[in-house]
Amino acid sequence: MTASNKPLTSFFNEPFRFWLRLLGLSLALTPAVVLTLISLLFVSTRFFNLRIEDGQVSLGTEEQTIGLQATVESTSGFQNSRVYLKQGEKVILEPEGRIHLASDHLYNFARAAKPLIVNGVPDPQEQWPEEILQKYPMPRLTERNTFYRDWVGPEGDSYPSDILEECKLRRELNWGSLLAVVIPDDKFSAQTDPWEVLSTNSIEPNQLVQVTGRTEFVADRDGWLTFIVNEAVISALSPSQDSREYYDALKRMSQDMSNNPSHRIPMRAIPLVWFSDNAGAFRVKISR
Repeated sequence: MTASNKPLTSFFNEPFRFWLRLLGLSLALTPAVVLTLISLLFVSTRFFNLRIEDGQVSLGTEEQTIGLQATVESTSGFQNSRVYLKQGEKVILEPEGRIHLASDHLYNFARAAKPLIVNGVPDPQEQWPEEILQKYPMPRLTERNTFYRDWVGPEGDSYPSDILEECKLRRELNWGSLLAVVIPDDKFSAQTDPWEVLSTNSIEPNQLVQVTGRTEFVADRDGWLTFIVNEAVISALSPSQDSREYYDALKRMSQDMSNNPSHRIPMRAIPLVWFSDNAGAFRVKISR
């Protein structure tokens, strides 16, 4: 009986001893493995910018972008970046690009450029044939063909307006400067009256944050990161008396000209009328 049971005992004991030895080896190696993993994790986070956020691992020196690059058209009202922020959340905004706040200046300068070139050389009579001199005579420069305004960056420009200075969204900031704000309700379009958007969401104009360069932006409420350029808004909802009076004047003129199909004033277009002669856009990188 003893001889016949030996193979059966060996069958059970050999696998048991194998797994026992393997467990012992694992226990012996575990401290070394853990130490190696900790060292790798430290080196990766310290020198290679390893990050684990929201269940995603990223490795590199670039900041983590949380939204597509936002484009802010100078011809439109509030524009939703489609990046949703929680109150207290911080993001870095990096704007670039240029806009122009008076497209008639661009047109006037383009018309005058060739005549100015032809007549600006030291000796036009020697430089150009007669047909060029006749084609591009020196233009008569008046208030009706001014072109002193230039392209500007997100800092905007400080040229004063004759009658619109009090109608800006942020009166104390430059014309055309880039503004950012968090808006809870996304039920608006780029053509909605900006003062209607602010009023609906109980937002004061001083809560519009100027973004002239790399800026750390802190969300003061839950909502959508939204952009606009600082421009005159003609609206019955504006806190500016000038803006409200101008709106009423255009409304009366619209009624007076209602029988003139060639000069019809769309009431919906009045709030953004001064946005319509702008040109260009800003691009904003949004990062953690």
